[in-house]
Amino acid sequence: MTLTLEFNIEDEAWFETAPWYREITLRIFEQTLTELGLSPRDFEISVLLSTDERIADLNSEFRDKPTPTNVLSWPAEDCLPADAHSTPEDGFLGDLAFARETIENEAKKQHLEPETHFAHLFCHGILHLMGYDHQTDADAEVMEGVERRSLARLGIADPYAPKDE
Repeated sequence: MTLTLEFNIEDEAWFETAPWYREITLRIFEQTLTELGLSPRDFEISVLLSTDERIADLNSEFRDKPTPTNVLSWPAEDCLPADAHSTPEDGFLGDLAFARETIENEAKKQHLEPETHFAHLFCHGILHLMGYDHQTDADAEVMEGVERRSLARLGIADPYAPKDE
């Protein structure tokens, strides 16, 4: 198997406002799995690039929250606790969906480049597919540590560092 990202682009504006999406997703996919001690060439993710409206519909349907969010994730199968680094036998990790407008608005509010914010969210989404979560402080610390190390190796600043206002 090879490193595989399947893209479904429902919002054509991604091509214009985020022409870097393919390069960023490949780099983050590879770096995040490498950080976990896994070969990225053995895994696949399906990626939906959409609008706030579509993500709000999905968020309502699957999480009973009728508002847009930056990223949604659907693991291909139930994972073991994240520290077990469970992976599906066929290599398909699951689906990630992104809302372009929310990502752009959050990046603007946080004084980030949209590309940088998207990179962080993509890493975050991959970890959710792998069974990581941030429901407790301890779980969040583990997950954020992997995010920080993965992003740092690509020259992306710590997304959790305090920001100057």
